[in-house]
Amino acid sequence: LSFLRRNARVYPDKTAITYEGRQTSFARFYERTKRLCSALKQQGIGLDDKVALLLPNVPAHLEADFGIPMTGGVIVALNYRLSAPELAFIINHCDAKILLVDWEYLPLIQPIVKELKNIKKFVTVVDPGVKPAWVPDGAVDYEAFLANGDPKDEGVYPEDENQTIAINYTSGTTGNPKGVMYTHRSAYLNATC
Repeated sequence: LSFLRRNARVYPDKTAITYEGRQTSFARFYERTKRLCSALKQQGIGLDDKVALLLPNVPAHLEADFGIPMTGGVIVALNYRLSAPELAFIINHCDAKILLVDWEYLPLIQPIVKELKNIKKFVTVVDPGVKPAWVPDGAVDYEAFLANGDPKDEGVYPEDENQTIAINYTSGTTGNPKGVMYTHRSAYLNATC
């Protein structure tokens, strides 16, 4: 988390993200992650709360990788190759409170939406000019969700490097998927290797 804050301060105008020919500076990237952090906190996300992501490699996924831990929350990245029942199992097992889902994966969520009892809010990432055929009741567009966030919210930083930053699930070849917890320390070590 301090990596992004530092780069936004030291290299504010340098490119942090290049996606589909558009570039985002470190300052803008940091602002968007702070907005996401704030918007998540407004929904009650805090220490150890899980936020599930069903997103491809898009800027929203990268923003979530920083914005969720800034709340003290835990990232649960979902594999779009899983079946709808497998996704429902993982989302319910980890007790995710919010699901960020890309519009192209909405058909995976549609048959299980009523099974996702702990999800308080669906946030949909929709490409410009796209109108999904279906969105969950009460879903909010990602950009509108960010717009409600405070760009001055610095979030929280882990009090302990052994706090959980992410849970990844195994494929479940011998039964239901198992959650593997990663700490801030292990994430840092993996990033520096």
